[in-house]
Amino acid sequence: VSTPIAHTVFTFFFAAHIPTTALLDLQILLPERYVPTFAKTVWQFYLETFKDPLCITKPLWMKTLVGAEVAFQLPYFFAAVYAFRTRGNWI
Repeated sequence: VSTPIAHTVFTFFFAAHIPTTALLDLQILLPERYVPTFAKTVWQFYLETFKDPLCITKPLWMKTLVGAEVAFQLPYFFAAVYAFRTRGNWI
């Protein structure tokens, strides 16, 4: 990706996934006491609005996928933001 617009788009894309993963997706794994109140409010709004059966029932395979997302994708999001902000050629 060599254009400034593409760098900006990719930077925004990966940066937007950091809070989404950390504050929303991680709620599938974390005990409620570790989740900030505003994130619980957003999560509750999502559940009530969309009635997502996977997020409501939290099956084991879903927890496993979210665990993999947190373990592998979340660190990559930080690396990708850094790479695109610094115009790194290694990503």
